[in-house]
Amino acid sequence: MKQVAEKISIIEEIARGTGTVDGMIGGQVVDLEAEHTKPDLKMLEYIHRAKTAAWRHFVPVRRHKQQHDGDEVKDLRNRVRK
Repeated sequence: MKQVAEKISIIEEIARGTGTVDGMIGGQVVDLEAEHTKPDLKMLEYIHRAKTAAWRHFVPVRRHKQQHDGDEVKDLRNRVRK
């Protein structure tokens, strides 16, 4: 049963990273929309956070999740994605 819970947890983190608002999908949409414009700093930061940081956060959050409770994991997830 523990293996099933761990697999579900991994899928949950991947889904979070690929999500449509703050994940890679949202970042890619904004990136494509900004392709023929001059994006401001706020837009560039969003694209970076949504595309790059969303994926980069997976490993540290996954490791931390194995050892800590939900509030600590949520805090780490927020810190890593900034």
